[in-house]
Formats: sequence, structure tokens, C-alpha cells
Amino acid sequence: MELIIVIIVMAMIMSITIPRLVSHGRRELQVAADQLLDMLTMFAQREATEQKPIALWHDADRNWIVLMVLDIDPTDPEAPPDWRLDPYVSPVKLPSTVDWRYVQAIQDGEHVDFQKWPIATRPGEPRPTIEISFANEEGLTKTIILPSHALAPYQQGEPGAYSDLRYPIDLDAAGRRQEDW
Repeated sequence: MELIIVIIVMAMIMSITIPRLVSHGRRELQVAADQLLDMLTMFAQREATEQKPIALWHDADRNWIVLMVLDIDPTDPEAPPDWRLDPYVSPVKLPSTVDWRYVQAIQDGEHVDFQKWPIATRPGEPRPTIEISFANEEGLTKTIILPSHALAPYQQGEPGAYSDLRYPIDLDAAGRRQEDW
């Protein structure tokens, strides 16, 4: 009787822990995607409100995606501006199951090697549409898209992702000039 009880308890413990171990990779990938959503939101906000150029860069050695700003070194104000990590935005540390070769960026429809060259913006110029994708060893892929006109990115394939987007519209051309706001 005791043996049967031990087997039942062991089976219950295994039924709880095995699914958690299997889905651990998915959770890590989703956490990284959520952090990248936050970082791209900060990227869009900074691009819209600040006068300094900003950039996204993939540090392949650490497998991080970082937000950078073109700024002067406070310890050497005479030196020319250089790209520095944004001190207010933490890097997105991609999970260990994501190989650096499976991190890709697309800027306005063209692949960009943002390990060598950061995806940068210039104040006063239109911001490009940015897509960043990464995949783990299991083949699960997350794609985060920041449209050129949006202040918030979205995750491709998530339910309701497209309903939250705002697209610019010419109210005069649409015949809606006289509408109340």
C-alpha cells in the first residue's frame, strides 16, 4: 500500500514539473520578446522627443540587444561624440537557447547586419520601419515590429496586434475635415 502511495505522489510531482521544464524555453523567449517590446517603445519615444541620434545594436559576444545614444563622454567633454549605451534602458539579454546567428533585423524591408552597424536614426529625418526576429534551438521565433509612424511596437502573430496600430490619415482627402474630435 505504501509503495502505491509513493508511486502516485511521484506521478503527481512529475506531471507538474515536466510540463514546466518543457515550456521553460517558451517562457524565456516570451520574456525576451516583452523586454524588446519595451526597448523599442523607448527607442520610438526617444526618437520622437530628443535631439540626439539613437540606435539599436546587437552585441553578438554577449547576445544582447542594446539601445545606444550618440553623446559626448562626460569625463572628456572635448572629445567628439561617440555611441554609448543608454544608461536608462537595460540591455535585452537573449536566452541562452537563442544563438546569435538567429537574430535578424530588417530596416524598411531590407536585411541589416546590426551586429556590425547599428540601426540608427537622425533627428528630423523619418524613422524606418524596424523588424527584429530571434529564434531558439526549438525553432520558436519571435518577431517584434516597430512601424515608422508608431510610438509602440507590436509582436507579430499575437492576437489583436493589428487592432492596436494607428495609421496616419489625411482627413481632408478622406472627406473627414469637418468631423468633431
